[in-house]
Amino acid sequence: MALVGSATRDARLKAAVVVVVAVLALACHPKLPVQTYPPPGQWPHTVEHVIIVTIDGLRADEVGEEFTPNLQRMIDEGAWTLSAQTVYPTLTLPAHCSLVTGLTPDKHHIRWNSYKPEMGDLTADTIFDVARRNGMTTAFVSGKQKLQHIVQRDDVDLCSIEQRSDSAVMDEALGHLHSQRPNLMFVHLPDVDRAGHFAGWKSGRQRQTLEVADRLVGRLLESIETLEMRFSTVVIVAADHGGQDRHHKNIKDTDIVTIPWIVWGDSIEPQMLAPVSITATANTALRLLGIDPPRDWITREVEAAPADPAAATP
Repeated sequence: MALVGSATRDARLKAAVVVVVAVLALACHPKLPVQTYPPPGQWPHTVEHVIIVTIDGLRADEVGEEFTPNLQRMIDEGAWTLSAQTVYPTLTLPAHCSLVTGLTPDKHHIRWNSYKPEMGDLTADTIFDVARRNGMTTAFVSGKQKLQHIVQRDDVDLCSIEQRSDSAVMDEALGHLHSQRPNLMFVHLPDVDRAGHFAGWKSGRQRQTLEVADRLVGRLLESIETLEMRFSTVVIVAADHGGQDRHHKNIKDTDIVTIPWIVWGDSIEPQMLAPVSITATANTALRLLGIDPPRDWITREVEAAPADPAAATP
């Protein structure tokens, strides 16, 4: 019996060691799961219009009064976190697919990061599909051709995707907002990422580009107020990834995986949010429009990083 008791104690000890090691591994892991949707009741009531703006390559620690006074205004007046997390791989196309579907790349299967028509397009339901099925109008305006893998012309009421500057993107988006006032509009500003690859993240060149992007966000907020849409509109601003030096491949670097996530509008109570995944954007946009997301969108978590960071597609 003593031998059996000893063996039992040994087994329990080994089990305890396994648990401790697992907890320590999670504590040290750079990609802990985070909420995909803020707690129920987070948003007090629904609105008629949701506008999602992504500032490509924006590091969370660059958001503040110095370079982004308009984003800082949104933080002061809205709900926000500067500890949101993107998905793996930390690349523009996969991250945007996750943003509009609530799916991680292992589920939506878009892991490449350039325009490759031969690879096919996103097949998962997007927020635009769900919104249109609920009788709402949609628009998608982007400055990078690769995002054509996300939506096609028949998928949204306005599909405008081509290589161009932030200013050109916002000019078209604001023109469409003034003339059509879509229920759901997506606006992608590409130049902060381009400046990062050209001159480096946090370089003078990139910060000048960021100041321009911030002014364009300010133009959007002014347009919403001019059109007397502020009470009926919510704006969500996020990034797809951050960056370091001239890249955004190292998934262990918090400057790359950590992104800003801001929700602004008259109906939004000012508050700091718990960290969320970029996948939270899809659920949040639909909830704000009064649409129940597909059931399997509600509980998803950010994808765990693989063992080999070098496996990321450039």
